[in-house]
Amino acid sequence: MPTGFDDYNEDMREFEKSKLFREKFPEFLDIISMPFGEVKSRVLEEMMKIPGSCIRRFARHARRKGIPVVSNQKGYCLARNYRELRGTIAQLEERGRDILVTVSKLKKCFPDEAQEEITLTA
Repeated sequence: MPTGFDDYNEDMREFEKSKLFREKFPEFLDIISMPFGEVKSRVLEEMMKIPGSCIRRFARHARRKGIPVVSNQKGYCLARNYRELRGTIAQLEERGRDILVTVSKLKKCFPDEAQEEITLTA
């Protein structure tokens, strides 16, 4: 049975094959690695002629490949050291905890059925 992660991996494989990805992902990495600091999403959108959702997807994809993309209120950039990356890591960890709390609360809506599902897939 496919999981959400399997679906995500398939979606990313398809995205990597797209013309948009092949043409714009290297440009995204080039721009955020420039030495002038963070680049606002709005500026990236204007420079690259793509929507913010693509910028976020490029950042997520780069991170999943181990590329240290930093994002904060100032914009996006590549981390040059761990200190620069700490805030992004903390933000991602917090989002992960928040998602797990939400899942826990939703499972409590129908506890008998949730337990049944856990037993079947374990």
